[in-house]
Amino acid sequence: MSTKYSRLEVERKWLVDALPPLAYHPRRITDRYIVGTRLRLRRIDDPAGSNGIWKLGHKVRVDPASPFAINHTSMYLDDAEAAVFTSLKAHRLVKIRWHVDIGDLTAAVDVFDPPHDGLIMIDVEVRTVEMATSFVAPAWFGREVTNNESFTGFALAQPPDHE
Repeated sequence: MSTKYSRLEVERKWLVDALPPLAYHPRRITDRYIVGTRLRLRRIDDPAGSNGIWKLGHKVRVDPASPFAINHTSMYLDDAEAAVFTSLKAHRLVKIRWHVDIGDLTAAVDVFDPPHDGLIMIDVEVRTVEMATSFVAPAWFGREVTNNESFTGFALAQPPDHE
């Protein structure tokens, strides 16, 4: 697949027990994974719920068997354009995203709303696969979930099975 209009994302993810004390710059993120597509409509708001930004995203894995590296395309939308996509059937995921400095890197810490309350995940994004494989996680990071499909945003947004 051509990557002319996408940006390479290389990241690793871990579970953490609590929001780190030096976390800063919180933003409320509401993701809508549009059913039947690989599209994600994202709304980013400041803590007061204003200054919202709409982004339409499309992610394609570099290696279909691994979520480690992704080609990500984003488009910024105005409210009228976003309204077209909010009318489509989608699965929703809400979280507060914080940032924390880890050495020379800035990591994102996501604190999830129900039904995933209590779930806190940190992801470290780097420029290359080599940087990602050589990254040594601090001792306070928990279990790594980079390659665990159930911790992707798409999977977390899916409604639970009711059998």
